[in-house]
Amino acid sequence: MKKLLLLACVSVIAFSTVRAQEESLSAGSLMFQTSITGLEVQFTDDFNLSLVVRGGYFIADKLPILAGVGLQHVKDFATTLGLQAGIGYFITNGLYLNALGTLNYISLEGYMMSGNVSVFGIIGELGYALFLNKHIAIDPKLVLEVPFKEGYKTSLGLGCGFTIFF
Repeated sequence: MKKLLLLACVSVIAFSTVRAQEESLSAGSLMFQTSITGLEVQFTDDFNLSLVVRGGYFIADKLPILAGVGLQHVKDFATTLGLQAGIGYFITNGLYLNALGTLNYISLEGYMMSGNVSVFGIIGELGYALFLNKHIAIDPKLVLEVPFKEGYKTSLGLGCGFTIFF
């Protein structure tokens, strides 16, 4: 009997959590997302840290349009300010894909280079929104960034952040 009661309680909690997630991902909802990445594979030993802040609006259930800004620093090499715009899709109530176009303004600082460069690129993200409650989720993700300029490397990285849903 105790096991049956425990199973019923867990089922009710799980159903209410899924219901809350569905409300957060519905058309007309807003989201604010921030993330930090730094574990990127670029075949370099330089310290690399990125901070991204995005906002989104759900144009349909599980389908947000996204816009944001990113700041990246590679020790003794460059600082990058990037503008991003794109679309996301929540495959399930947690698993999501983001596809973004980006324009990066890069200020070079070392390695016998100096000056400023603008680079277009695309970003693909595969992540999981781990909902803590109806409005807040922790987002671990895999990030692929592909620049469209010769001499700039594609990077694959891990990131983590949080999202607030309104």
